[in-house]
Amino acid sequence: MFDSFGPDFETAIDNAAGEGLRTWANPSWLNLLIVTPWVIGLAFLLYGSHSDRMIAKRQQTAPGTITAHDVPNHSRYGYTFAVNGQNYNGWHIPVGGESFEIGQHIVVYYDPSFPTTNGLTDFSEAAARNSGPVPLLVIGISGVAIFILRDVANSSDPKSRPARVSKKRRPSISPSLPRTNEPGT
Repeated sequence: MFDSFGPDFETAIDNAAGEGLRTWANPSWLNLLIVTPWVIGLAFLLYGSHSDRMIAKRQQTAPGTITAHDVPNHSRYGYTFAVNGQNYNGWHIPVGGESFEIGQHIVVYYDPSFPTTNGLTDFSEAAARNSGPVPLLVIGISGVAIFILRDVANSSDPKSRPARVSKKRRPSISPSLPRTNEPGT
């Protein structure tokens, strides 16, 4: 097809095609960047779940009162409670069909070491909620990693590599003059 451009052009095209095939046959480890947000999310979920489990072992409860309802901000509810004569407050975003009224008395769960860490949900329930998506993330990350490792392993196996396209060189025919054994030539 490219005969009119000469043999050097054909060699360059063959080399470029071979390089393109090698690039696709050997995926870069940079492809793991696809799952980087998943790994970061997994780390945050695991840390949050572990923290909540540790707090759940020592949590205490205190009576509290709903003091505000912030509808534009996820319909969250503000509340106050007291521990050892010190007032604390917090916000709760309703889950499912939860609904509160301003002035309603509630039970507040808090960390006795740091009462500013508090909520209207038991910390063991919060730990379970945080770890909910972990199995899906692990399956997704593992699936992508296995896919990449399989491709790398297949690309190192010579039988699985795509055949390299090469054209046989045609001998160059150069016109030559017939040799004669005449004197003076």
